[in-house]
Amino acid sequence: MTCRTCILALLLASLSAIAGDLLTVRLVHASYETGATDNALADIEPALRNQLPLTFKSYRMLDKRQIRLPAKTEQVLVNKLILRCEGPRQALRVMVDRQEDGATREVLHTTLSLEDGKPLVIGGFPGEDGRLLLVFLVGKVASQP
Repeated sequence: MTCRTCILALLLASLSAIAGDLLTVRLVHASYETGATDNALADIEPALRNQLPLTFKSYRMLDKRQIRLPAKTEQVLVNKLILRCEGPRQALRVMVDRQEDGATREVLHTTLSLEDGKPLVIGGFPGEDGRLLLVFLVGKVASQP
């Protein structure tokens, strides 16, 4: 093997090591009131409409986070929600807590198995004039070394 071939092999190996899954988590307000759906949700609007009851008439994005997988992170979202994610996309542990009146209350504790490019909608937490939803979407990402 030549020196050039070795360098190329090492470069390819390092690129594949840093390429991985990127989880996008969106906090969405689903409303019973007629209105426009937020343009920031256009790519997942079909999933919102197909996976949820027909009673919701509009959707608005409240927060968005991107997390490299496998995850071990805690994110503070709007509406006093704390999102914790741990593990790979095939067995992603998700915990959501809400801070209220100085106390922290568990809202959700589950394990998800996520597929590339297929949004998963969970939630239905009480929100002002509607419900709060979390939408999980995994895609591939390659970062720069």
